[in-house]
Amino acid sequence: MFGLLMVGDTLTERGMLNPSALWGPQVRCHFPLLPFMPFPTLNGFKALYSVMLLSTLGITVEFKTSVCTTLYCLTFWYVYCLDISLWNHHSYLFGLIAFLFVLSANLREKLPFPVDGEHYTVPNWIYHLLRFQVFIVYFFAGLKKWDVDWLKGYSVSGMSENWAFFPLRLMLGKASVDLYFIHWIGFAFDLSVGFFLFWRRTRAYAYAVCCAFHFLNCTVFEIGMFPYAMIVLSLIFFPPCWPVDLHVRLRRWLEILIPMHLLWGKIPVMRYQVFCRKPIERLQKPSCKPVRKYALGLIISSYVCIQIFLPFSHIVFQGCNTWTNSLYGYSWDMMVQQWQIQHVKITLEDRSSAHSIQRRSLKPDIWTANNRFSYQAYLAKQLAECIAKRLTASPKANTSSHSQTLAVYFDVWIAMNGGFKQRIFRPDVDLVTAPWSLFSPVDWVLPQIMNRTAFDRLTNELTASKRTIHPNVTLVYVADFPGYSLQQYIPENFGRVTLDVLKGTVNVTVPSSSIVSGSTTNISPNGSAFLPDNATSVVTVAGSEPAIYLLSSI
Repeated sequence: MFGLLMVGDTLTERGMLNPSALWGPQVRCHFPLLPFMPFPTLNGFKALYSVMLLSTLGITVEFKTSVCTTLYCLTFWYVYCLDISLWNHHSYLFGLIAFLFVLSANLREKLPFPVDGEHYTVPNWIYHLLRFQVFIVYFFAGLKKWDVDWLKGYSVSGMSENWAFFPLRLMLGKASVDLYFIHWIGFAFDLSVGFFLFWRRTRAYAYAVCCAFHFLNCTVFEIGMFPYAMIVLSLIFFPPCWPVDLHVRLRRWLEILIPMHLLWGKIPVMRYQVFCRKPIERLQKPSCKPVRKYALGLIISSYVCIQIFLPFSHIVFQGCNTWTNSLYGYSWDMMVQQWQIQHVKITLEDRSSAHSIQRRSLKPDIWTANNRFSYQAYLAKQLAECIAKRLTASPKANTSSHSQTLAVYFDVWIAMNGGFKQRIFRPDVDLVTAPWSLFSPVDWVLPQIMNRTAFDRLTNELTASKRTIHPNVTLVYVADFPGYSLQQYIPENFGRVTLDVLKGTVNVTVPSSSIVSGSTTNISPNGSAFLPDNATSVVTVAGSEPAIYLLSSI
């Protein structure tokens, strides 16, 4: 079943049906896990995808399982590590399960005599390791949801508008469905369902809830084969004989409902029924060499320790932290943070001329296939180096010459879980030459000025008063740091735009033009000003503390 799902995953999410969309020449920058990894050509990717597809088909029909699982695992992880901006949790899980199946296929034990036609048996620790991995997905996802934003309903607010929640929305209302059903019940489900799957008395009921949960995910999110894979993988908690039990029960039910023996004769009893029931300890097994025992023990213990460590690796790998902990894709913090990207500006500064410095803006979407760099410092650093390398006149120039001739600045405005729009990187730092270390905090990442809870306490009253006067008003809350400016162009006949200061002090400057006379206005907390249309207003934070203000338009 896993092999069949990976056939679909290879064709869709891995990109086999359209490899040029992810790896074509129009995508100028990629983010390999290791910088020395060789990057294949487009034809090379097609060959890799062909190997992946054939190996998954082999796993599905159990043809040369040892070879097919090994080939799939190697090609999957190679393609997966070529661009960490494409990482996500379910792809990471697929790679882990593929690795465990490699162990299962290559470390199986040969019996000294065939039992029910079988010559091999799977070691019991493989079952325990697979159960441990599925349990980790659920339990750590619940631990990561033990977060203020999640428990207060900010992380995936508005999901109740999906058609799947229509009956609940009629009974409870949208706000209650968002908070209690999606956030609270989702938190309780992830945190506890793994324990219920381990307990024999509750296993069947927990599995039924798992199926309902993942089928609901299919309707709400576009997450590929992940829901179906979790439904399949959760079966590992049942005894190994569950297919035999299911077959026997279905056979009995069918014989009661339909006289099958009159049509096709007696339904054959499933093979391996006797062998499946026989305790493995009673079978004469080959002796295991001490070296193999120690090697297996090292593999198992290392795998378990790594899986427990990685979700909390942000304590060590501090260079991957921004407003959240660690890179997205291996810490099981699924759906906890939602990013709203307001504005991304990449400025290139050419210092090659001794007389003048040329500055120009670059379009972010022509350099990479996604916007994950907008909120991950490590990816922003890699993208800046890639841009400098691509735009350097000499293709053989080294990294030091890049930093001497070209500078790349990122000005990214972003909000997390519906909070303030604010900068995440310092816009005056050249990211090509900016320091970065895997084990040290990134000093050019600006901290989050205020979390969502404090944001609500500060803005709820003003938001309510604005919407009471004008129900269709557009509200944008902005937070910025001292000394930084925001240029806001108001188109002609756009409407009345008001700036209200909630915290700190700002200076609003309107440059003089043929239409508007220049002026500078200092606004203190609880003050406001109107921004003229058909002009660019510059809002600069004055004083020594960050400022928070509201831009509203009618």
